[in-house]
Parts: sequence; C-alpha cells; structure tokens
Amino acid sequence: MRNYRFTFYITGLLFLILISSCRKTPQPTVTPQSELSTLYSQLREGYGTGDTTTAFSIVRDMLDFPIPADGTKPLHIRTLNRGLVQLMYCFANAERPDEGFSYFLRLADDNPPPLPVPPECKRQILILAAYLGMLSGELPKAVECLERGLQLPEPPTPDERYSDYTFAAAVYSQGAETIDKSIGMYEKALTDIKLSEDKSGLPWILGNLAELYGDNGEFEKAVKMYYESLDLFKARDDKQGIGDTYASLADLHSQWGMTDQAEMYANNGLKYARLSGHTYNIGYSMLQKYEVAEMKQQKDSALFWLQCADSCFIASNSPLEHLSAQGFITRLRLRDPAYLEEGTKRLEQICSDTLIMQTLYQPVLQQLLGECYLLLGHKHEGIQLIKSVLPQLEESKKDVILLESYHTLVRHFRQEKEYETAFAYQDKADELREKLFKDEKLHQVAASRIHYETAQKELENKVLQQTVELKQRTLIFTWLLVGLLFVILLVGGMYMRQRQRFLRQISNARLSQISGLLQAQQELKEKNESLLEMQEELRQSNEALFKAKQELSQHNASLTQELHTTSSQLNEVSSRLDAVSKQKVVTDLRMKISTQIFNSDKEAEFRRSFTAFYPNYIPALHRSSPDITRTDELIAMLIILELSSDEIGLTLGISRIGVNKARSRMRKRLGLAGDAKLEDFLKGIWD
Repeated sequence: MRNYRFTFYITGLLFLILISSCRKTPQPTVTPQSELSTLYSQLREGYGTGDTTTAFSIVRDMLDFPIPADGTKPLHIRTLNRGLVQLMYCFANAERPDEGFSYFLRLADDNPPPLPVPPECKRQILILAAYLGMLSGELPKAVECLERGLQLPEPPTPDERYSDYTFAAAVYSQGAETIDKSIGMYEKALTDIKLSEDKSGLPWILGNLAELYGDNGEFEKAVKMYYESLDLFKARDDKQGIGDTYASLADLHSQWGMTDQAEMYANNGLKYARLSGHTYNIGYSMLQKYEVAEMKQQKDSALFWLQCADSCFIASNSPLEHLSAQGFITRLRLRDPAYLEEGTKRLEQICSDTLIMQTLYQPVLQQLLGECYLLLGHKHEGIQLIKSVLPQLEESKKDVILLESYHTLVRHFRQEKEYETAFAYQDKADELREKLFKDEKLHQVAASRIHYETAQKELENKVLQQTVELKQRTLIFTWLLVGLLFVILLVGGMYMRQRQRFLRQISNARLSQISGLLQAQQELKEKNESLLEMQEELRQSNEALFKAKQELSQHNASLTQELHTTSSQLNEVSSRLDAVSKQKVVTDLRMKISTQIFNSDKEAEFRRSFTAFYPNYIPALHRSSPDITRTDELIAMLIILELSSDEIGLTLGISRIGVNKARSRMRKRLGLAGDAKLEDFLKGIWD
C-alpha cells in the first residue's frame, strides 16, 4: 500500500511541476512557436481525462513542427518534452500503462509508427517509458529503460533536471535493491529545485526523500526532512500536505516503536486530512490510528479504525488499498477461533487477487494464511506456503513476521523429528532475535535523542516567545524614556547654570590641592630611590637561591635513577611470581573439572570457580566479540585450562567433531584469520 501511496504523491508532485513550468513559459511572438504552445495548452487541458486518441493526435502535430535553428530551439524542445509528459499521463489515467510503455519504447527506438522525434527528446522519452513500465508492474525492464535514458545528456535548466530526477527516483523506489539510487535521485532533485525559480514541488520532494530515509534506517535525518516539509506546507496553508506529512511522521514513529509520538502525529494527521476533505488521505490517517491501537494492544480500537479506513478507500475508489485493508481486518478477526475457517477462505480470496501481489503486504498475508492452514491441520500446505514467502519477508524487512515464521517452522520440524532442519531455522531465529534486540536499543537511543531535541526546540520556542514579550515591553519603556528625557532636558538647563557656579568653587579648591600634590611627589621620588637599592639586594639573594636549586635538582636526578633500577628489579620478581601463580590456578581448576558431562549445577559451580580465579576474562572475551555464545564461553574457559579437544568433548558431552565445529564457529565470531591459532588468541586475552 505504501508503494502506491508513494506513486500517488509522485504523480501529484510532477503535476505541480508541469503547471509551474507552464506558468513560467514565455509566450513568444513567432508564429510557429505560438502554434506549438497552443497545441500544448490544448493537451494540458485534457490532463486527467485519459483521452489517448486526442493526445496522440496533438503530440503527432507537435512533433511535425520543424525544429528551429535559432535561439528558440531550447524552448521548442522543452515544449515537446512537456507534451510527451502529458501523453504519458493520458496512458496512466486511462489505466493502460502497459500500452504506453510499449508505445514510448517504440518512440525511443524509432520503430513504427514513425514520428520525427528529435534526439534531444530521447532522454525524456526513455524516462517516461520507465515510469509507465513501473506502473504496469514490469520493474526490471523499467529500470533498464531508465538507466538507458539517464546515460543521455542532461537538460540545461534546473526545472527540467529535477523533473527527470523525480521520475527516476519514483521508479528506483519500487525495488529494495535500488533504494539507494532512489535516494540519490531525490537528493539531486532537491539540489536542482532549490536552484529553480518555482519551488512548489519542494515539500513533496522533502517528504518522499524523508520516507526513503526512514525505510533506510536513517531516523533522525527522516524526521528533520519531514519537519522541513511540514514548515513549507504550513507556510502555504496546504492542509492536505500537512495532514499527509503528519501521517507519514506517525508511520515512521510506529516503525520505531515510539507509541506516544506516533499517536500524537496520527491525531494531527487525521485532523488536517479531514480539514482538506481528501477521502484517501483521511483513510491513510485512519490507518495510522489503527497501527497505534495495535501497538497499544487495543483490539477493539484497532478494528474500528481499520474498518473506517476501509470505508474511505472504497469511497475514494482505491481498490488496492481496500483489498489490503480487508486482509488486515481478516487478520484481526482471526483472533476468534470460531472465525478460523471463514477467515481462511477470505484470506485465500485476497491472496489470489492480482492487485494484492503488487504490494509489500502480500507475503504478510500469505504467511498468515499458512498459519491458518496449520491450525486447520493442513500441515503440508501451510509449511510450504510459509517457506515460500520467507525470501519476500526477508527482502521487505518484515522482521517480526519473519521471526514468527522461523518459530513456526522450528516447532513443525521438531514435531516431525527433523532436528537438523529445525536447528537451522532456530539459528536463523536466534540471529534475527538478536538483530531485533540491537535495533530496539538503537530505536531507544534515537527516541531519547529526538525527545531531547524536541524538548530543546520547545525551550527555544519559549525563549523566543519571551524575547518577543521583552521587545514589546522594551518598546513601551522606550516611549516612557523619551518622555522622561524631554523632562530632563527642561530641567537640565537650570541645572547647568547652578553647576557652573559650583565648578568655579571647585576650581579654586583644586588649585590649593595641586600645590600639595607637588610636595608629595618630591617625597615619593626620594622613597623610589631607596626602593631601587632594596631591589638590588633582592636580586643578589635570588642568584644564590638559584644555585642552591640547581644542586638540589642534580641530587634528585641521581635518586630517581636509583629508584628506577630498584623498580625494574621488583617488576621482574613480580612477573615471575605471577607466572607461578597462574600455573597453580590452572592446575587447581583442572582438578575441579569432573570427567563427567556438565549438568546445570556443575556448570554453574565451574563458572563460579573460574570467575573467582579469572574475574575479568569473560568480559574481555565479550569485548573481543559481542556475538560469543554460552557454549563458546565454556570452550574458551576449558582451552584456557589447557584441556585437549577430547577432554573438552567428554566434559561437555559432545563429540570431537562437535568440538571442532564449535571451535570453527568461535573463530568466525572472533574474526580470526586462517593462520591464527585459537588457543594463542584466547590466552592473549587472559595475558
């Protein structure tokens, strides 16, 4: 569903680009160019009608115009490219993208029907063909076609470039392996739209790029871009854009397990979606409310919001979204055992629909159908279905559903006594569980950082508000000060007269003070001469003190040398004592190990004894590799005690081959090279 929502917004963005480009296009006075612009205007008026016949005719007439050789050639090419874009939209709106894909490929390769397509339009034709190929479900061919187009020379203006990059990003975004390329295209589009005169598509590019960053695990960058997009939508009072951005923020925070923030954004998204009156956006915002209710395990609320969203998708004529919502309604109702058979049949109908196969929800619903088969006793069908969707679940990063599938397979193969297969799936489940644990920790760190930044921003807003209030108070105070200053100036004249009289009196008094100061200056000169004599005596004393300090420094150096020699001797003795002590510790621990297989009590006793002798060894081992398992710890401790592989196998109750496999896995986790010895590495940690 998210892929189709992504395509929907791409279409809206490109429509804005086309309208803005038309608004900026100057109307030349030359007759051929005027006629070409008139044809393009007629074509643009039919946007959204899906009338491909009329569009064909107009585009053919536009391509029949001879390309001018003067300075109007760039404008002529731009008008032709826009006409081709409108033709592409006619195919898309007529729900015939496969025919459009074929037609544009024939144009690019000069196959019949022959049309005079200029070489400068080939890049645009291939990119539009790729976009139609994506809409028709032929993604590999679409990507191949797109990359052919991107190898051709880029258009000269930022408007044309960011339009091409946006189409390219939309195609790349549909494949998990090309997400990085999609991000690169959007980043280029972002650079060019900032250079263009019209920036109406900027918030849409920011929002789509933020969604890709979120899918790529770059949470903080995604949140930052969503907020930039939100600010732009708020500046133009675009309620639909505001609602969609809030819904996307809710979706992002739901993925990262931030329930409270997701609920806040979902509420805002639903509020603005209702204000915009756009039924599809209302349905999508209700989906975010459903996801929040699911996270809070509020079953009744989740079902209510999901049914409301489904009603909106039906009203907005969105069959794919309606079908996906029906799948999740069935999933919720399957919690009632009485609904199992009916729900299984409903899931079969949904999974067999060709529309659901175009979404990322298909493997999730098929996995659920497999679980239903198992509950109904159809083990073979259920297991085969679950195994068939594992690659899709891994590719779509549905880790929680994937973990449930691994556990189901482990339980099944244990019951069937196929222990080797069960252990293989158990290993995958353990690795995935560990990954989920690490991801959860990362999410918690990111959540804390975002919470801090949000609090910081709120504090900055409060400071800004206080600054505004302070400025207002300052303005009032300034007017009061001006009035007071005027009063002061009136009083100042009278004061200055009185002050002049007072200064005359002071002047007379200062003359008498100056004569006294001259006499005091003479006395100060005599005291300075006596002070110079005292300074000379002090200098001589400092020289004698400096010589004494030099002698003391030489004496300290000799003492330091003697202390260093003594310390070296003590260190050598200590090293010998440590070596003897370590050998005794190893001997004592070997005596404590029983030749019988470890049980839980013996293992715990052995761990306590080993930790008493080597308290820092196990933490040091985990610092070398966080992936070390409990069995790896036991083998490492026994290797430190210099037990052979046979003795280790006897102690742990496994074969020598099992010991060798365990040692091999431990080498991989520690990242040892082929020529490095495991014993030397483990003892190196101890030393």
